[in-house]
Amino acid sequence: MKLKTRLIIGFMIIIIIPVMCSLTIVGAFSQLQIRNIEKNYGVTASYQSLINPISMLNKVTENLHHQLMITSSRAPEQLEDEEYLNVVNENLASMNSYLIVRCAEEIIYADSKATEDLYKQLPEYGNYNEENENGTYVGGKFQVLIKQVDFVDAENRPSSIFIITDVSQAIPEVSRLVGDTLVAIVVILVLTAIILILWIYRGVVDPLNRMKIATQNIKDGNLDFELEVEADDEIGQLCRDFEEMRLRLKETSAEKVEYDRRSKELISNISHDLKTPITAIKGYVEGIMDGVADTPEKMERYIRTIYNKANEMDLLINELTLYSKIDSNRI
Repeated sequence: MKLKTRLIIGFMIIIIIPVMCSLTIVGAFSQLQIRNIEKNYGVTASYQSLINPISMLNKVTENLHHQLMITSSRAPEQLEDEEYLNVVNENLASMNSYLIVRCAEEIIYADSKATEDLYKQLPEYGNYNEENENGTYVGGKFQVLIKQVDFVDAENRPSSIFIITDVSQAIPEVSRLVGDTLVAIVVILVLTAIILILWIYRGVVDPLNRMKIATQNIKDGNLDFELEVEADDEIGQLCRDFEEMRLRLKETSAEKVEYDRRSKELISNISHDLKTPITAIKGYVEGIMDGVADTPEKMERYIRTIYNKANEMDLLINELTLYSKIDSNRI
């Protein structure tokens, strides 16, 4: 596989696989948390509920809100009964919510989570209508959803009971969904990266390591190894070229060895051929010096022989000079 194709496939893998796996995991985790919400809070949940937690929080306290509305119209005195309010408040605790009861301008009941600053943010008596049935959201440092039920107490004073829902913490299942999803995405990205690294390593680094070993062999003068080529990509082509270079170097090395052998043989032959006329010249010169050539005829024959042997030496020296010029590429 070519390196360009490998990179394109790697790019597609690092995009498509994490996206598909993330969508699958988000869908599975969402279904799990939706079932948990429906089981824990007794409401019908959907993907829209997970996207809009405030809408879900409104549904969570919807039944208790309607129950308080019925109580305010049929038995408003119960809304001043501390025992009744404690029971309702305990039910709201599992929903990250709590109660506040106000008679006129006086707070007669409040959960420990309530603060003086929050009392100032409570809607006025008569503020409730069908348009704001889902509650009033108060942002800033409070981040609460306020549902209001108005009633008249035993002393005929305008009173209100409020369901306060802490939006900052939202629904725990939604928080777990976000946390689990982030962890799953990180794990998917890490696993995808590891798979790609191993795949690219095997396709790129392994051939380079084999080439490194081959280079070291050439450096040490070993040309008898073989570089195996498995891939058909750019690196594989480079390995084939490297193998062809090794074979060419091996052939050149063998030719050089043969050339050196012949050169030594030639020099040895020329040396032997030079030794013969030199020996003859020395013998005839010694004969003249010793007086062996005591007649003019012998002297002429000795001198003629010395001359011929010198010509043979000159011919051999010319051949050696020509060989030297050929060896140095001067011819």
